[in-house]
Amino acid sequence: LNPEIAETFNIKARSGVIITGVLQNGPAAQAGVQPGDVITAVDGKKVASVTELLTAVAGLKPGIAAPLDVSRGSEELQIAITPGKRQRPQMAR
Repeated sequence: LNPEIAETFNIKARSGVIITGVLQNGPAAQAGVQPGDVITAVDGKKVASVTELLTAVAGLKPGIAAPLDVSRGSEELQIAITPGKRQRPQMAR
């Protein structure tokens, strides 16, 4: 998110990551994250890029709820997300 996009789409947040889609029945959808939301922090850590968001989410412990700071329109929300267990990649035999 940059200031120009925030102004164009009337988004209150000035930094963060705009969510364009949410995996149906995934942890984000179950927590209530919606397309158009802007995630500004994960577990208290500010995020300003997709890379920072992915790194922060990867650092969360599966099964333990963590707060997401979300800007939705003119509202500032805190949503608890509980990451699921990550599948380990299968090695080819």
